[in-house]
Amino acid sequence: MQITIDRYLRCVDAKESTRTTYRKVLDSFAQWVEGTDCAFFELTQADIIAYKDSLLKENKSATTVNLYLSTIRGFYKWLAAEGICDNIAQNVGSVRTNKSTFRRMHLENEQGAELLTEAYLPKSVTGVNSGVTQKLRDNENIISLRNYAMLNLMLRTGLRTIEVSRADVGDITFKRERRVLKVWGKGHAEKDDFVVLTDEAWIPIEQYLQERGDCKPREPLFATHGLGHAGGRMSTRSIQDICKKNLRAIGLDGHEYSAHSLRHTTGTQILKNGGSMMDVQQVLRHTSPSTSQLYVNTIMEEKRLDDASEQILDGSFKK
Repeated sequence: MQITIDRYLRCVDAKESTRTTYRKVLDSFAQWVEGTDCAFFELTQADIIAYKDSLLKENKSATTVNLYLSTIRGFYKWLAAEGICDNIAQNVGSVRTNKSTFRRMHLENEQGAELLTEAYLPKSVTGVNSGVTQKLRDNENIISLRNYAMLNLMLRTGLRTIEVSRADVGDITFKRERRVLKVWGKGHAEKDDFVVLTDEAWIPIEQYLQERGDCKPREPLFATHGLGHAGGRMSTRSIQDICKKNLRAIGLDGHEYSAHSLRHTTGTQILKNGGSMMDVQQVLRHTSPSTSQLYVNTIMEEKRLDDASEQILDGSFKK
C-alpha cells in the first residue's frame, strides 16, 4: 500500500505543505488498514465508513475527520482513474458540523486597547549583573515594540499568523499614494494581495523598524530577538503563543480566545463601526461573501445574548 501512496503523492499537483498533509492522513489510514483482517485491495465502502467511525471514537473534531475523508476520497478517485481499484470512498458522507456551537470570540474596543497596552509594556529584568541587565532590558524593549506593532497590525488588518510570518520589510510599498503591505495569503502561491496600512497601523511598525536599525527588504518584517539568535523569521507557533500569552494576561484565558480572535475582531468591529459586508470581505480578503457572513452571525449571537427573549417570562409562573 505504501508504494501506491508514494506513487499517488508524486502525481498530486499541490504545494509541498499540502502533500505533507496528504502523506500524514494516508499513512494513518494505512496503519489502520494493517490492523484489520482485510488486504488493502479487498476493502469495501463499509470499511471506509468503519475508518470514519474510528476517527470519531478518537475524539477528532468534525473538521479533522472531514479533512481525512476528503483526502481518502481524492486517493480513491485517483486509484479508480488509474484502473487500480473501484472508488469505494466516493459515497461516504462527511460528518455534519454543528453550526450553532460557540465561535471564536472577538474583542471589544476596550479589550483590544488593553491587549495592546499589555504587549507594549517591557518586562522587568532582575537578578543579573548590570552589564547583562542592560542587554536584557534593551532586548525586552525591542521585543515589546515588536509585539505591540504586530498585534496592532493584526487587529487593524485581520492578518492571519501565516501572513504575518511571511511578511518581509520590503513588502511595505505604495499603491496610488496609499501605504500598503503585500500579503502572501493562505492557499496562495505568492504575495498577490494587500492590506492598507493606515497611520494607526503603520506608526508602531515604523518605530519598531527604527529600533531594529538597518533592515534589508528581504528580512522578515517581524523578527526574532532572542539573545544569540536575533533576526530570524518568526514561526506561526511563536506568533500564536505571543497572542495567547497577552490574551491570558488581560484575563481572556478561555479556549475560544486565540490568535484568530484578533482576525475575528477585525471583521466584527468593521460591522459594529458602520462598515458593510463588502468592507469585511475586502479587508479580510475572503474569496466568498458567505465567509464574511460569519461576522454578521457573531453580532446577531451577541445581540441574542444581550437581549435574551427568555427574560420576557421572568415575571411568569411565580407562586
